[in-house]
Amino acid sequence: MTRVLYIIKNLQQGGTEGQLVRLWGALPERFDKRLCLTSPEVHYDGAPPHAVAADPVAIARVIDEERPDLVCSFRDVTNVAVWRALRVARHQPAWLPSVRGRPVKPLDALRTRVICGRAHRVAVNSEGVAAVLRRFGVTNVALTPNLTDTGQYRPATAAERADARTGLGIADDAFVWALPARLSWVKNQLGLAAAAARLRRPFVLLLPGRARDSIPAWLLPRWARALGVGDRVRVLGPIADLRPIYAATDALVLASFAEGMPNVCLEAHLSALPIVVTAEANRDGIVADSDTGLVARRPTPGPLARSMAALMDLAPDARRAMGERGRARVIAMFDRGAVLARIVALYDEAVAARR
Repeated sequence: MTRVLYIIKNLQQGGTEGQLVRLWGALPERFDKRLCLTSPEVHYDGAPPHAVAADPVAIARVIDEERPDLVCSFRDVTNVAVWRALRVARHQPAWLPSVRGRPVKPLDALRTRVICGRAHRVAVNSEGVAAVLRRFGVTNVALTPNLTDTGQYRPATAAERADARTGLGIADDAFVWALPARLSWVKNQLGLAAAAARLRRPFVLLLPGRARDSIPAWLLPRWARALGVGDRVRVLGPIADLRPIYAATDALVLASFAEGMPNVCLEAHLSALPIVVTAEANRDGIVADSDTGLVARRPTPGPLARSMAALMDLAPDARRAMGERGRARVIAMFDRGAVLARIVALYDEAVAARR
């Protein structure tokens, strides 16, 4: 039995947090899993039992009490806190810090370079993140893609689509875009609203997600009203189950300035939706340009609007075929069993090196 201690800031709504919850339920039974948060916020129903340790001394105490074979930490601030905790803990496990989001700030990349000497590897989920860390001299990088869930995310039936649209108050013939993501500068909802305002065809844009950055979250509805699309851009707040959103949607749009591996693209393609994505958000090639969606070369309103309009101009059957090819592509590229095997092999490698 291998004991793994996961340490993360919280379980708020987010890609990293959702992946940890998904991984928790997917690991083989030979892993004895424990969880420590550094703040008590929990978004997920049925979240794993956990301890709360708010500082490095408290984290060190948890490590000494749990005596894990392996510690996996997530997020830059938490990685640094765990590094400090390991300097004073009596028990010394193998350690896999994880860097998963972009942009990677220069200071965070330099901190990762400092702490990586204590780590067995620095785990990343994206070629874009790996490239940034390597530029800053972090050489012991291990890339493991995100886990997919083909059971949870699948094409909606006609009845599910109708029920989802009725629940959201959307007409059956409306064209619906969606971007489930935290409201933040990097996700670029402000630029997306400006792009949507250039569209000539009617649309509805669904924006579920927590308010990550207060200024863009405050500006977004006001900006949409100023652009004349306030009635069509719907800011929905956090939603626990996104499947009705995908069921009601015709296409996903991801306007980010930068991304790691975006879960929303995996989920949308598994839901058989075509995607418009910026080039910087598609560093891992989830979307095949002109085959499973369209890639906007820049995250500015002009290129985004042109790609969105081009997708809307396609016949419904052509869009559906794009989405179906996207589902097949994700299943082939990110096979759940193969990805889980890579994660398990990384864990085993780290524990074996410690011993």
